[in-house]
Amino acid sequence: NYKDQAVLLVFWATWCPYCKKLLPGVERLHQTYKDQGLTVFAVNVMEDDDPKAYIEKYGYSFTVLLEGDSLKNDYGVMATPTIGVLTKNNIWSDYLQLSDPNSKELENAVRKALGLKPL
Repeated sequence: NYKDQAVLLVFWATWCPYCKKLLPGVERLHQTYKDQGLTVFAVNVMEDDDPKAYIEKYGYSFTVLLEGDSLKNDYGVMATPTIGVLTKNNIWSDYLQLSDPNSKELENAVRKALGLKPL
């Protein structure tokens, strides 16, 4: 359904301190690149709290997928946060495990998926 867009998948949980650190940067990337064709899905996994309330509390505007454990298993995700970047036509471009909200590596992975020059 999103083959005409680059996709950023972020596997996260409300209890994960590294996810809490990363998500503001994901929101920034969403706001910066959504008009250039980036779609962000935050896939909530291994959850024991209320992810919808968490997202609303912090005002994140990217799409959140709840109960993503089966998707986590399909992609072989072992830890949170895990980030997958897909280019247009759903081709895997990058697979990252980081928590720096200002990561140049993550932003450049997004830029690469969008066909933009690195920073």
